[in-house]
Amino acid sequence: MQIKSYVGFFTGLSLFVSFCCLSAAKPIAQLFEGAVSYGVLGVMYMMAFLIPTVLLQQTVRVPKSLLSRVCLKLSTVQVIYFVFWSSLFIAVAGFFADYLLLHIFTENWLSKMMSTTVFTLHMPRLVRFVIFLVLIPIFQEVYLRGALLSAHEAYANTGVCILLSGFCTLAMPNAVGNWCSAFLIGCLCAYVAFAFDCIWFAVMVQICSNASRYLLMWIADTYSPLGVWEIFLFISVLLLLLFLFLACRSLEPLLLGKRILHFQKGHIWKETSTLFLNSGFAAFIAAVVLKNILQFI
Repeated sequence: MQIKSYVGFFTGLSLFVSFCCLSAAKPIAQLFEGAVSYGVLGVMYMMAFLIPTVLLQQTVRVPKSLLSRVCLKLSTVQVIYFVFWSSLFIAVAGFFADYLLLHIFTENWLSKMMSTTVFTLHMPRLVRFVIFLVLIPIFQEVYLRGALLSAHEAYANTGVCILLSGFCTLAMPNAVGNWCSAFLIGCLCAYVAFAFDCIWFAVMVQICSNASRYLLMWIADTYSPLGVWEIFLFISVLLLLLFLFLACRSLEPLLLGKRILHFQKGHIWKETSTLFLNSGFAAFIAAVVLKNILQFI
């Protein structure tokens, strides 16, 4: 029990450090001008994931078998197909869920979604692509699905760890207004990282999902005067069914070939309560709540 409390405190503390660094990244970058601000922003985002990764590595003993998932591994075409199609399914499902949620609670929902993305940052498109769709997903997955998930997984139920990983992705500052997408992408990243014992599939999920989501928002913003929303629901359902079918079809040979790891079972509450009920995780939750309250004041 003492070991779990120790692990829970430092994993919560690492989340708090990461959240604070991400929250401070944009204000600090705005102190500079031109290309320097882009570099500062990229470095701040990367450090927001590298610092807590080093913190966990130095304080929490994670089995080497779990840390090995940060290494590149050879894969089959079926695995790549499954990750790709499931990423597209999650991207469309999350976008549709965010649309419904924000459409209910806000009048100009698209502006709210766009205001929380990289589209609001005045920088060249190539720079945005490299920083937000390539570099940040790599460092984010090294921390969230490499160090953090491995630390939780060593002491807790796998299913709970996947849900917690989705919540951590949801709680990050850049997920405001995109809660459903962030949670679903986080859960899928955690699942593929666990199932195939490699975080690079989670990086692929991040890149495919985010690129698809940004493409959907660009189409929505560009063609909304033409009445694209009149057929949005119909198109979304068709895409969801198509991507779900392709993902399930690519998953079938993996299940039959026993290529996917099985979940660790256990008493959920007994095994996980001490990981979350501690001062480190409480500080992280308090920072998330305060940040979101200030965001909407």
